[in-house]
Amino acid sequence: AVVSTQSTGRAEQLLAESDLPSSMKRHALHYTDGRIRRAVQEEKEQRAHLTEEHTFSPVIRNFIPDFELLHKQEEEALARRQIAKPTTVVEPFALRTEILAECKKRAPKPPE
Repeated sequence: AVVSTQSTGRAEQLLAESDLPSSMKRHALHYTDGRIRRAVQEEKEQRAHLTEEHTFSPVIRNFIPDFELLHKQEEEALARRQIAKPTTVVEPFALRTEILAECKKRAPKPPE
C-alpha cells in the first residue's frame, strides 16, 4: 500500500512538471483541445481541393467513340495474330503402361 501511494504520488508529480515537446508548444491548444483540433482538420479537408497549387484540369472529349467499330478492329487484329502463330505438329509416341504392368507382374514378390 505504501509503495503504490509513493508511485502514484511520483507519477502525479512528474505529470505536473511535464511539458509539451517544443514542436508541439506552438500549437499546444490544437493538440490538447479535441474540438479545436477536429475543426482545424475539417477546415483543411474542405480547403484541400480548392488551393491554387492544383492546376489539373481534365481533358473533356466532345465525341462518343464508335465502340462497334473499335470492337471490329480489335477482332480483326486478334484474327491476324492467331493466323501468324505456327500450329503444333503432333509427333507419335508409344505409351508403355501395358509393358510396365506386365513387368510388375513378372517381378518376384519380396518375402514377408
